[in-house]
Amino acid sequence: KRKPLFFEQGDLGNNKRLGYGVPLVNDQNKMYGSVIVLSRKDKTLTQSFADYHLLIWSVSIALIITVFISIGMAKKFVKPIHDMEQFTDDLIKQKYSSTLDIKTKDELATLGSKLAVLSDRLAFAKNEQDNKEKSQKLFLSQISHELRTPVMVIKNSLETLNSDFLNETEKKDYIHHLMKETEQLNLLVNDLLELSRLQSTEFSIITEELNLNYVIQDSMRSYRPILKDKNQSISFESDINEEPMFVGDYQRLLQLMKILIDNASKYSADNSVIDVHLKKVGNNYEVSVRNTPNFEIDEVRMSHIFDAFNRGSEKQENGHGLGLTIAEQIVKRHFGKIYFQIIDNSMVEVVIKL
Repeated sequence: KRKPLFFEQGDLGNNKRLGYGVPLVNDQNKMYGSVIVLSRKDKTLTQSFADYHLLIWSVSIALIITVFISIGMAKKFVKPIHDMEQFTDDLIKQKYSSTLDIKTKDELATLGSKLAVLSDRLAFAKNEQDNKEKSQKLFLSQISHELRTPVMVIKNSLETLNSDFLNETEKKDYIHHLMKETEQLNLLVNDLLELSRLQSTEFSIITEELNLNYVIQDSMRSYRPILKDKNQSISFESDINEEPMFVGDYQRLLQLMKILIDNASKYSADNSVIDVHLKKVGNNYEVSVRNTPNFEIDEVRMSHIFDAFNRGSEKQENGHGLGLTIAEQIVKRHFGKIYFQIIDNSMVEVVIKL
């Protein structure tokens, strides 16, 4: 039995050893032996480091490898961020042709895909804006051209009337001609104002429940005198027997049908028939106006039929080519669709889906 327990260290002479001893005592507290551990005296701190040099080198190499791995992983992590930064700079500079390919499978890849979607939408919006600006410039150019002619005619006529070279009969002819030009100019200005109002986002239509049969019949009634002058007739057929109720602007829809009937009458031969058909397809109403034009049908021309001031080669007809443009805007205001189609290479049909 060893009691109490203590530790002692001493020098064992010149044998270059150190002794570490623990005494052994009995119950009477008398020592009857000891446990001694001998160690070489030259086991210094330097020698201890030398014994552990392999461990030190292993730790150092592991630390260096860890640093290089960390740098590589940091670059791999930062590269997608750098790519997205460069991609965002291109978006700011409106360079939408750049591509972004994030191959990670984390939140960065999700963010990259959203940036790509944003780029596509910005490119689409930029293209729409460019097209709108081109359309506006073309529209203004066309307006200037359309206004220039009547203004110059009125100006020249007034200058002629102001001179003393005309007799009373000639003056009356000039005044009559001036009245016609003024009326055409007034119609053009009204059409431009109407088109501008319909295209404005602040303009709203007045909706009510109405009967499309009555709208079409009222528009036909208004044009009977004009059709009679050209010996033309109009045929109306409706597949809807019950009371067709549609929520829309009665005056605008009436204006729409008048434009289509006027256009069909204007560009059809005398003694021709204009067919109007109303039917219901599912929850939608479909109105079609069909006529045989008095000119050669051109599919390229039909594709631009709703463009402003588009009258083709039939410029001898009254009007300024804004009617169908206004008709298209009225249909858009009712969230519908309008389009032209050619039937048997001889007839033209405009279809409205509401």
